[in-house]
Amino acid sequence: MTVNDYITKELKRLGITHVFGMSGANIEDQFLSIEKEPKIQAITAKHESQAVAMAHGYYLSSGKLGVVIVTSGGGAFNIIPSLTESLASGWPVLAIVGQIPTQLEGHGGFQDSSGKEGSIDAHKVFSSIDPYTQKITSPMDVPLALHCAVSRSLNERAPSVILLPKDIQKMPVSQRLRPKRVGALKQDEGVDVVLKTALKRFKIQSELKRADYPPLVILGEELLFGGARECAFKLISKLNAMVAVTPDAKGLYDHYDKRFLGVVGVMGHERVLNYLKETSWCLLLGTRLPVMSAFGLVEILKDKDLVYVNTRLALAEEFSEKRHLENSKKDRITIINPLEKILKMMVTNAAAYQGDFQPPAPEREDERDFKVRKRFMKTDSLSLKGVAQFLGNYLPYDADIFVDAGNTGAALVHYLPVGGQGIFNVALGMGGMGHSFGAAIGAALHSGKRSYVMAGDGAFYMHGLEIHTAIEYDIPIVFIIFNNNAHAMCVTREEVFLGGERGNNRFKPAFIAKGLKAMFPSLSAFQVRSYRELISSLENMAKTDGPMVVSVNLDCYEMPPFLPFMTGVSKEGRKKRQGEV
Repeated sequence: MTVNDYITKELKRLGITHVFGMSGANIEDQFLSIEKEPKIQAITAKHESQAVAMAHGYYLSSGKLGVVIVTSGGGAFNIIPSLTESLASGWPVLAIVGQIPTQLEGHGGFQDSSGKEGSIDAHKVFSSIDPYTQKITSPMDVPLALHCAVSRSLNERAPSVILLPKDIQKMPVSQRLRPKRVGALKQDEGVDVVLKTALKRFKIQSELKRADYPPLVILGEELLFGGARECAFKLISKLNAMVAVTPDAKGLYDHYDKRFLGVVGVMGHERVLNYLKETSWCLLLGTRLPVMSAFGLVEILKDKDLVYVNTRLALAEEFSEKRHLENSKKDRITIINPLEKILKMMVTNAAAYQGDFQPPAPEREDERDFKVRKRFMKTDSLSLKGVAQFLGNYLPYDADIFVDAGNTGAALVHYLPVGGQGIFNVALGMGGMGHSFGAAIGAALHSGKRSYVMAGDGAFYMHGLEIHTAIEYDIPIVFIIFNNNAHAMCVTREEVFLGGERGNNRFKPAFIAKGLKAMFPSLSAFQVRSYRELISSLENMAKTDGPMVVSVNLDCYEMPPFLPFMTGVSKEGRKKRQGEV
């Protein structure tokens, strides 16, 4: 068989049902091979960066490796921004990148990136991003290279790249060269001894504190897959713990549960910090707690006993010993191992809570829905906060939601309540705008259920035409565009930190839904200027199987719930900015 057919068969063996990318002269044979395989569908994106975002969404929905296939030259280097998000957020992606035929390398070949005769060196470029990058020089290299790329991506939750010249793609390769499958990476020697010691300390700690305030458990993005989430829930129940989530893991825990306090970090909730001040201990499960999540927590955590569970030793050491808590004298228990295994052991070793603390009863759903409707039906003045809270009462319980960075992201992370076991994704590793459009497409293609994109107009102008991909494949996605005719977070930063607005981040008025409806007559698109119109558009979701667009007109001067902004401007200034005085 050819190298192309070998790769297709390996993707099928891995259970991959969708691959994403854009064809071109130096990768078209790979697409042709995949098109012959009925169990794999190749999805053509409008931009290579969004193909990677689609692979991210596919991974978040399926737990399977995301696969991207692109051609050489600009197509190859267009995937770099999204690969940096893969690395920063811990999303495994395999990128198969076409290259020019080997005989043209260094001889003026179009889109040459071999590094020869002054050409750009793709291997060096991608190696600076990815834990595993391999340039194929012989068809005999392919089985081992593909195996290593897949294993490294899945085990390290990171991107990998295979650079594949066009002439080698058509060469024969033997399936007998395929390496035997191996399991997860082996643990270092001595881990079991350290683990037993840490669990013993944890058991003692939980026994000492079982009459105290229950701990605060902060759930992170590493719990998104496998049985780790359910084990964490059992531990929370046994400890009678209160719960918070990082922004990356907002959808991990039901926001309507009586134990849920909110989100931590720059877009977080004050009630989380208030409870953390009351309890004497905290459990960090499956998060390295980056700055976006750690904002406001660090000083409080220095005075708390801490149990820190993570899958990567370097990150755990960075958190517990260097970056945040170096001056603390409180008890630190750091446990490194596969999360599901560790959490099962912690459930077994934890002493059940025996104090008098009881979480407050949550508000009934019918009461909450009535209050929201009553409050917002009185006004036609739309706001980020109001729309976010309103949407929380209209979205399905297990909705898959993809949110973009910026003012829109801050408001939705803070205000939007979510429930069930759906995805809530916001790409905060690199914070690249427009990621939500592709990610929702990848997730919906795998799950078959409706996904929801919530993005600002700035994000739309960058990658919003992936809506055409949703139309092309009739994918059930609702795109909700928060249109304030600005890069509003940049406008806010100018006012808060730079002494005043410069004007270059304001846009001329646009009517996005109307424009898309004119471009794509079959598209269900609604231009919304009031809550009544918002209700009318949302009621149309039940009548629409394919993609749908709702564009909500907002004021760019609304202050988002972003803590650095709140501390950078006076209370009177905030009121004036939001039209309260």
